[in-house]
Amino acid sequence: INVVVGANGAGKSNFFHGIRFVLNDAFTNMRAEERQQLLHEGAGHAVPQAYVEVVFDNTDGRFPVDRDEVRLRRTIGRNKDEYHLDRRHINKNEVSNLLESAGFSRANPYYIVQQGKIMAMSTMRDSERLELLKEIGGTRVYEERRRDSLKLMHDTESRRSQIEELLVSIDDKLTELDADRKELAEYQDLDRERRALEFALSDRELVNVRKQLEEAEAEGRRVREAAERARAAASGGAGDAGTAEALDLELQQASVERDAAQIALDKSKARHSMLTSKMAAAEADVADLELKVSRGAASAEQAQRRLQGPLAEQIRIAEERLAQTRRELDNTQAALAATKTQLDGAEARQQELLRKQGGQKQFSSQADRDKFLRSEIASLQAVIGDEERRQAEAAEKEQEMQAKLVELGKAKERQSQAASASEATVLQIEGSLAQLRGARDAASNRRKEAWRAEQDAAESMARLLEEQRKRRQVLDSAIPRDVSRGLHALAQGVASQPALQGRVHGRLVDLIDCPPQLDLAVEVTAGNQLFHVVVDSADVALRCTELLQRAKAGRVTFMPLDTLHPTAANIPTEFGSDVVPLARKVRHDPKFEKAVSQVFGRTALCRTMDVAIQAARGNDVDCVTIDGDQVSKRGAMTGGFHEGRVLRLEALRALKKVDLELAAAQSARAAAAEEAARGEGQ
Repeated sequence: INVVVGANGAGKSNFFHGIRFVLNDAFTNMRAEERQQLLHEGAGHAVPQAYVEVVFDNTDGRFPVDRDEVRLRRTIGRNKDEYHLDRRHINKNEVSNLLESAGFSRANPYYIVQQGKIMAMSTMRDSERLELLKEIGGTRVYEERRRDSLKLMHDTESRRSQIEELLVSIDDKLTELDADRKELAEYQDLDRERRALEFALSDRELVNVRKQLEEAEAEGRRVREAAERARAAASGGAGDAGTAEALDLELQQASVERDAAQIALDKSKARHSMLTSKMAAAEADVADLELKVSRGAASAEQAQRRLQGPLAEQIRIAEERLAQTRRELDNTQAALAATKTQLDGAEARQQELLRKQGGQKQFSSQADRDKFLRSEIASLQAVIGDEERRQAEAAEKEQEMQAKLVELGKAKERQSQAASASEATVLQIEGSLAQLRGARDAASNRRKEAWRAEQDAAESMARLLEEQRKRRQVLDSAIPRDVSRGLHALAQGVASQPALQGRVHGRLVDLIDCPPQLDLAVEVTAGNQLFHVVVDSADVALRCTELLQRAKAGRVTFMPLDTLHPTAANIPTEFGSDVVPLARKVRHDPKFEKAVSQVFGRTALCRTMDVAIQAARGNDVDCVTIDGDQVSKRGAMTGGFHEGRVLRLEALRALKKVDLELAAAQSARAAAAEEAARGEGQ
């Protein structure tokens, strides 16, 4: 610690202000008036400009400059504010980077402690002192980054929750749509079943009506036979004149009864016509069902399964209605039979009355009676002929209906077969659907896992990129500014010229390696030579120099392998393993042996400082210890404590490790993205 003491007015504050003025710690972003006020106003002419220059001892290599002394000057005037490093003009950013590399960090403003600060620190409360220690230690920046990271995690969690809610709403909507689809399919199946039941009921009613028609025809035949018998009896009988009026009344009553029976018969025929039309409609429905069964075979199995459910109730209601219809039909048939019986009796009485009446006053002679009977017989024969024709037509219609019934039976059998085939198809489809759903769920799970892996890889990449950026900054801060610019320009130029690729091998620090405990010894020995570029020949070095000149981007020192001729060092052997050649500890490719020997060949690695002093004395060799203490062959010794020194080899090794982790994270993210895309394709 350096301490400046003195009486009041001795200039301590001015001294501190001058140092802070150069180190850019104070007096930053001054206006022209403020700069004018800093200039001395004494007797004589006004001073146009002034400067403060600080000379730093750089024997320990704290500044990345190849000189033992570093002069930093700041010059101000009314219209200028400039910085010079060893009389070379630099800007404010370069000054900040230079001071950061030497340990003058803006995050720690306490490398200069002003008057009164010690007293203020001693009277601070514990909480204030803790904040001060955090500020000095530079941990505040990590707390800010931690807050930023927590905020980013919170935002990510919020977006994740929103995405999950959106997925849940989509699943609910899909479930609702699937339920609507099932209800529609169920409605279509029940509608088909309703129409099939109506057809079955119509078919049963048609069969019953046919039976009724046959019975009615049989009754008609019996009536005709009775009429013929009545006519035959009328030909040989005689009547009583006293009963003519009574017979007329009975004849009128029989006519009324016959008309009523005829009306009932007409109603039965009308019902038969209605049932026939229903049968035609049922046949049309059957054709429609056959078409729909061929198209919708997949729903047959569902319809059969539902026959035991809500459809069973409908079948029960339909059967009750059918039983009621049958009862009504039986009642109608009984009424028809009773009506026919009354008609037969009425006709018999009518014939008897006519016979009696004809015998009394219709015929005046037997010839008139025979003539009347012959005409009646002729008319009855005509009626019988008409009835026979109607019976023939009815028989033809009956045959047609029987043929249609056979066709309907075949259609029903085909429907049953189609339903069986549809049931097997439905079972097969359901099995395939279950397999596809399982595959879909598995693919969805794999896709989700791939998404999570991709997100984890992306977060890891972001973290590694940030760490890579920091490592590069640390390494760049340890390299002189012009050298860093030259190296970047050289890398871009070599990448654009294939003729130089493979002939420019890169920086020496990238071509060597050593045990971590020897980093300090290797670095103090090589210094900025670590960033010399190894090339195949002087011609390649010349072409690279031309590239830098055209780009006007910094300076680089080249090590052409064809022009390097390192001399062997006289490493003393009397010290045994306490003194070994440093080049032997540096791992490298054999083709770079000249470059390694050029830098490390004349330096010996010694166990202690005492051994280094003895080894350097009387031998043409420089010595260095593991702690970085150096003993020159000319007798100069350099050593001490290295506080806060950034080891470039260690920084480069950490950067390479981060690069490898970043490459692995990129590969993992690409694999996860490919897996997610494959899951979406499935």
